[in-house]
Amino acid sequence: MKNAIPFFLWTLCFSACASEVCESGKGFQTSAGRLVSTDCALNGYTTRQFKSLNGNKILEDRSLYEEAGDSAGQRWVFSGGNNPETGCAKTLYLLDIGVTPPQVLSFGVEGACTEFHWASWGKKRSVIAIKSNVKFVYENGKLIPPPKDLALITKIDPPRIGSGIDEKKLQPFVREVSLPK
Repeated sequence: MKNAIPFFLWTLCFSACASEVCESGKGFQTSAGRLVSTDCALNGYTTRQFKSLNGNKILEDRSLYEEAGDSAGQRWVFSGGNNPETGCAKTLYLLDIGVTPPQVLSFGVEGACTEFHWASWGKKRSVIAIKSNVKFVYENGKLIPPPKDLALITKIDPPRIGSGIDEKKLQPFVREVSLPK
């Protein structure tokens, strides 16, 4: 067996040489086009997930879990991958395909649990709350975070791991997310 590849090299190559496999669902038709979810995995472990509209990626993260959507099929909230510092979702995403180009906003509170709680969808104004009733307002294409004040500090859900809330690190955020390529 001179030409045989040693088992440890074969195992190493199998792990390193394996390629990511992506599978897309059928999706569904919206007024803006077909919205499709795709899961990608390597050696049986999810590596990333993304959403596509008419074949163009519009949102991508390590994991995406749908939390809520409006009845018109225009806006959704997804939670992203876990934050090792808090043990909760790293971020929430607001996906709005009712505007051109589609808008994706990342939001939450740094230094605390960013877990979806509820959403109230209106035509002109929507409210999205994370745990403990911390409210973000979506109006005219802008997502407005709650103020960093005593009400936020007393209402916010503490991290599940770590030493608790550090008021210095506690910061509500909203960030525009570039469309992935």
